[in-house]
This record gives sequence, structure tokens and C-alpha cells, in this order.
Amino acid sequence: LRAMPLMRNALIAAVKRSSGGMIVPKGGTIIPKGDTIIHPGDEIFVVGTREAVEEVLSTAVRPEEELLDRVIIAGASRIGVYLAQMLEEISVHVTMIEPDLAKAEAASALLRKATVLHGDYLDDDALEEAGIGAADGFVSATGEDEIDIMACVSAKQKGATRVYPLIQKPRYLPMLTAIPTLDGAVSRHLTSVSRILGLIRRDEIVAVASLHEVDAEVIEMVAGIGSRISKQPISQVKFPPDALIGAIIEGDTVRIPTGSDTVKEGQRVVVFSLPHAIPSVERFFAGR
Repeated sequence: LRAMPLMRNALIAAVKRSSGGMIVPKGGTIIPKGDTIIHPGDEIFVVGTREAVEEVLSTAVRPEEELLDRVIIAGASRIGVYLAQMLEEISVHVTMIEPDLAKAEAASALLRKATVLHGDYLDDDALEEAGIGAADGFVSATGEDEIDIMACVSAKQKGATRVYPLIQKPRYLPMLTAIPTLDGAVSRHLTSVSRILGLIRRDEIVAVASLHEVDAEVIEMVAGIGSRISKQPISQVKFPPDALIGAIIEGDTVRIPTGSDTVKEGQRVVVFSLPHAIPSVERFFAGR
């Protein structure tokens, strides 16, 4: 990481390894340090401003992968329509497939630019009509997990670059990692899980979120009065090696800290940590 061009207002917070080694197995997660090397195929998680993240993407993604031009959405559900509206706002060509005629007509009335097709998203002809072979992304949001998974597998086989099912049942998420056809999965229940995790933590923790398929957590914490984290600059704090301070929240702004910054008492901080290091992180933020 030290050899990479300087990125202002951005920080690589976690790395999921694409290949195994003696220390970290394939698919394992690390909190990177200055001597960490990013390998082709690794998944990296970046925190930073919108401009900084775009700069990271420009250096980490191959040019042919940068543009998101055409997306197909299976299902005119509330989430499906909302996603289509968001994609319309950034000038993405959206095609929606819905087997229920009334839902298809309702979605067509709500969407300004998207094409809404009345058809079966599991039917080869409907996928071909939607232009599946040229799709940069395919999202299945029908509300039926089994159908969403099957639709994504079929779309991938027909040529879609990336496919993502919306999963309703959290118990399906671990099993989806065994399906190489899928590029990922989205679960609306992860938000609820994060809230529950936050409730069982210490008082200094405001919120907790789990990164999908990664053994790391994103924790929003408050530096307690007299806490160890607030006594000296970050570079001099002997923070747990498998955790790092990703951002400092100051009012309505979020700032990526440097080693010379000092966390102030009562200040909110975003920490990235592997699970086993969380108890040590809590001790750094605990008030006296």
C-alpha cells in the first residue's frame, strides 16, 4: 500500500483475499497495513469521500468494467421499481421484466425512461428480448428467494456480466457463497442484524454493521471521557493490529484521519475490525 499513489480522503479498510497463503486462507479477511500487497482478484473495501472513492475505482478497476450502462431488473416489486428510479437518475438504461400485467403497467407509469416488459423472467425469450447478452448487471427482486436465485443463475448463463438476487431469508446467505454463478446477494435483513449487534455492545458503541461475506465489522464508536484513544495522536496509539480507525465524524462531516490526528473525547469514530479484536477496541474507547 505504501507504493500506491497517495489517495486523499480515502482509506482501504478491509481486504478479502482471492488466493490462500500460510497466514490468510483463500477468502480470508485482513485489515491492511502499510506493507499489505493487493493481489489481482482481491476484494477491497474503501471508506472515503465520493470523489476519493471514484479515484480509487479509476486505479483498481479495468476500463471495460468502469461503465454501468445497461441493467435488467426482474420483478416490479417496490424495491425493484425504486432501484430502477435510482438508476434512471444516473442515466443507466434499465429494462424491467414483470409477469403480472397490472404490476407491469403500474411500474411503466412510475418510471420515466425504463423499458418495462410483460413476460416471464425465467423464460429464455423474455431474457433475449430484454437484451440479456449485453447487460452489465442483472438484479432479481421478485420477493421469492428461490425464483430470484434461479433467475440470476439463468441470466448469468445467458451473458449478464454481474448478477445479484435480493434475498428475504437470511438463512440462504451462507449457502449462496457456494454458487459461483452469483456475484453477490443483497439482504434487507442485514440492517436489522446490525441494530441487534449494536444493542448487545458496550455503551461506547453507537452502531455495528457486518460486511457481506467478509469477516469484519464496521463499528461507530464514541471516545469516552479519559479514554486511551483520546490521549495521543493516532500514530502513537498502540491500536489492535486487526483493527483501524477509518473515519472521524465531526458534526455533519466525515473526515479520513491521518496519523497526526488525535481523537477527542466525545467524538464519534468509525472503526473497521476483525471480530476477535473488538474487545480490545472497546477498551481503547472506554471512559474512566
